[in-house]
Amino acid sequence: VQLQLARSIAAIDSLLGANQALISVLALVPSIACAYLFVRGIRGTIIALISESYQTTAMVHNELAAAFSELARLIFLADQTKPLDDATLGAVTILNARLIRRLQNEHARFRPAKLARLLRGLRDLVSQPPIGQTPRTASQFAHLLNHL
Repeated sequence: VQLQLARSIAAIDSLLGANQALISVLALVPSIACAYLFVRGIRGTIIALISESYQTTAMVHNELAAAFSELARLIFLADQTKPLDDATLGAVTILNARLIRRLQNEHARFRPAKLARLLRGLRDLVSQPPIGQTPRTASQFAHLLNHL
């Protein structure tokens, strides 16, 4: 009986030894899942601290999209054949400055290439044309805005 018991224990030990790699992998899966969930949960907190905003990224993107829509509305409602009047140009400039400041504050929520493209486009939108050229028409503003 003792001999059979010793053989059974030896057989169980050999099975466990053969499956040790599988058991190690199975034990690793929950820890990887916990680490992923932890990083996923803390990512929003880190972004909120960097951007000094407690809104979710989706909320920030929606607000910026609404601001871009307002900018487009101001430009597209103007007479497309003439330069923007002072009131419209002032509103576009102020909204543009707010968008730039918000993008700079929320830089952690954007990929660097996309952020750089948006900031460059917004700066180009209100930059002065070279000396000797006529002021931009609303259609030229619209063209620049479409390339953002």
